[in-house]
Amino acid sequence: MEYFYLDNAATTMMHQDAINEATGFLNADFFNPSAVYDKAVEVKRKIDEARGVILSLLGADDGRLIFTGSATEANNMVIFSNKNLKNKKFLFGAGEHPSVMECAKELKRQGADVEFVPLDKNGQVDTLAFEKMLDSSVCFVSIQHVSNETGAINPIKKLVKMARRVNKNVLFHSDGVQAFMKLDFSVADLDVDYYTISAHKIGGPKGVGALYVKKGAKILPLVFGGGQESGTRSGTENVFNIVGFMAAAKIMDRDRAKNEQKLSAMRSELLCELKKNNIDYILHGEGMPNIMSVSLSRSVRGETLLHALEKRGVYVSTGSACSSNKNFNATLEAMGISSDEILTSIRISLSPYMEFDAQKIAKIIKEELTKLEGKNYGKMSSN
Repeated sequence: MEYFYLDNAATTMMHQDAINEATGFLNADFFNPSAVYDKAVEVKRKIDEARGVILSLLGADDGRLIFTGSATEANNMVIFSNKNLKNKKFLFGAGEHPSVMECAKELKRQGADVEFVPLDKNGQVDTLAFEKMLDSSVCFVSIQHVSNETGAINPIKKLVKMARRVNKNVLFHSDGVQAFMKLDFSVADLDVDYYTISAHKIGGPKGVGALYVKKGAKILPLVFGGGQESGTRSGTENVFNIVGFMAAAKIMDRDRAKNEQKLSAMRSELLCELKKNNIDYILHGEGMPNIMSVSLSRSVRGETLLHALEKRGVYVSTGSACSSNKNFNATLEAMGISSDEILTSIRISLSPYMEFDAQKIAKIIKEELTKLEGKNYGKMSSN
């Protein structure tokens, strides 16, 4: 059956060219990069090449890149490396990915002074509220670059400058998973201390992330053992994944301008087709063209619509695949969206590399909404 995959903020299909480049490290070049003979040394050099390529694509002029098993691991590493700062305040965005939000909650449970920066109606952190929350006790800030829920883009460079005006020693972390290779930026220009990325959001393999650490910023290992990744992340390196990460990043760099134009056109076309089908949609937030949080009905739950659409080969989500509670969306709640609109919302996230037909997708959505609304799904409740 023909299908349309519209959940690319959750994961992406791996680029075939990335698969091809990495596959040799599953068989012919299988050697352990920690060994000292020539074939193993060549494998180690490939890891170093990947590190250099990704650092360059991040626009780093100093610092280092640590390969991890995921962006979640990288986020945990950053936050818990800095948990013992005494009598200090930690600020987190109210719409952070669960891999940051749950760390923040754990810090709070352990007795740290943790506060959450509210979001504005567009899904960005409220810069005025952020400014008021800043004082000399703020030692650590973590705010995502692009929202995984709405696509809202946070002005990280501006926020870093605001924080450093109050405390020049503040440490600033940004989860850049949804921004890397989609936005044009450099970590040097942003002036962040830490920046987190992931391969499987850009057509790379699952199971590998990376953490940029600015020169001089502290980072402590979560895993101890053989001392790989300069002692910060022990364990034999996943060479296939690391090479696949590099290859996918290079593909995205090559295609970035074209992808941006295509995604903007895809978004506009889909919204136009929804209107043509008399679907009175409500968009929550604005920002990147590839991510949309949208309510398509006032009476049909997003989860109900999701399962109806999957039977027709249209795959959407109700939000982050990493959330433990699929009926609750902390980001939309922080934006002031009503509980009814949250319950009826879905997330549509596009890829320039996936099959897409706006007319067919909108027609299927309209047909399924008509069926569901006709079955009296009109009594909404957040309980």
